[in-house]
Amino acid sequence: MPHSSPPANCKPPGRSWRDVLQVHPAAELFPRMSENELRTLADDICKNGLQTQIAVMHKHVVETGECSYLLLDGISRLDAIEFAGFNPTEDSRGWGRAERRRMGLECGLNLFLGLPGENIAINYIDPPDDPYAYVASVNIHRRHLTGEQKRDLIAALLVATPEKSDLQIAKTVKASPTTVGTVRAKMEARGDVSKLETRRDTKGRKQPAKKIKPRHAQLPSQSNKNNAIQVDTNSERAPSIDSYVARMKVLVEIAIALMPGDADHQALVFEKMRAALAEMEAARGGKRDQAAAMLEDVSAVE
Repeated sequence: MPHSSPPANCKPPGRSWRDVLQVHPAAELFPRMSENELRTLADDICKNGLQTQIAVMHKHVVETGECSYLLLDGISRLDAIEFAGFNPTEDSRGWGRAERRRMGLECGLNLFLGLPGENIAINYIDPPDDPYAYVASVNIHRRHLTGEQKRDLIAALLVATPEKSDLQIAKTVKASPTTVGTVRAKMEARGDVSKLETRRDTKGRKQPAKKIKPRHAQLPSQSNKNNAIQVDTNSERAPSIDSYVARMKVLVEIAIALMPGDADHQALVFEKMRAALAEMEAARGGKRDQAAAMLEDVSAVE
């Protein structure tokens, strides 16, 4: 049913909706409409009615036995309704208000937001797990954001929830993780957001902010497997402890690279590791000759 045209003053008498209902910070994520955009929305509401309910979050307060209310979605629609000359706070029909208060469905606004017709205009919801993700999900599909506006939205989410990963924020705003990472890096450089050691992934788990790439030992070719861990025993003096340490490092890297790999070669590598340990102990005890002999025995196996 077509609605009446807005009056000339474009401003309803009495209280504004902002006088009776607080706004959740998440509701401010998206940019506010310009006056021309607000006028266009007001005209559309007058002609076609309110197409999407506003969302009010209600929460029972144990201490008082009553409910607290916060507007989570619908700032522009409420502003447009007032711009069109309707009063969303006036309960002219005044039915069931006491019952609504008992049920936690009385935020101070008229159920129909002052609009004619019989369509309830308020959706009362329980607090969502993530109010910011909720607001983004219900708005992103009906807002045609420019690239700059989307980056502003990413920045707002980073300020509000810096612990979220780039991937999590990217999914929320329908952007790429690279874009989110770029915005985050610039904000961190300016000091607009703090650098965190951990972030939360899409499943709510804490993850390192920067992934540490594991070092992979280069696996020698089959023909050079045995030669890769040779130690020179032709020197006239016994090898130093440093040479044993270097040899152990190579052996450990090869063993890691082989897991799970060639079982036979793995066994050989671990045997060489045990032999190298014995050599180190002999060298530390000053038994250089014994260490050199043990090394020659291992080299013979190789």
